[in-house]
Amino acid sequence: MNTILSMFISLPSLQYSENSFIFKFIPFVSNFFALNLGIAFFLYILSYISGAILIYILSTLFYSIFQLILVVDTKIFSLFRFHINSLILNVITTEGFSDSVTLGKGTFLYFVFISFSVIAFEIAINLFAYKLLTNKVVLSNTVKRIFKMQFVAGLLLIIYR
Repeated sequence: MNTILSMFISLPSLQYSENSFIFKFIPFVSNFFALNLGIAFFLYILSYISGAILIYILSTLFYSIFQLILVVDTKIFSLFRFHINSLILNVITTEGFSDSVTLGKGTFLYFVFISFSVIAFEIAINLFAYKLLTNKVVLSNTVKRIFKMQFVAGLLLIIYR
């Protein structure tokens, strides 16, 4: 679900590519699957050290931060046609930042709305996953097969990229 959310957030950046649909869609899917898989692998390793509640909290936190950075990066890319880099970080961390860049109330309210939406979505996803893993939610075999097929398809996209 996080891969789908990541792709939905970054969908506007696909319009700036001049390649055909298939040549820009396959890397698009595999990149976001790999990034989300990296976070999941890190949390999987942490699950051996800590309890389920802490993993639930950390998962919500890490994925929310990742998705919010993705929102900011997508917005920066739509404005300047490049991603977050040292130039952007230098402009933001410079002392006179507010002299050259001013954020209006609409921009601030938009980011607050998007932040609350992403955090609520992550809480819902992770609560469902927590209930699923503790056997409080029962899934049919068909749904389980669909999850397995999506996982294998994502791995194949990464391998054959």
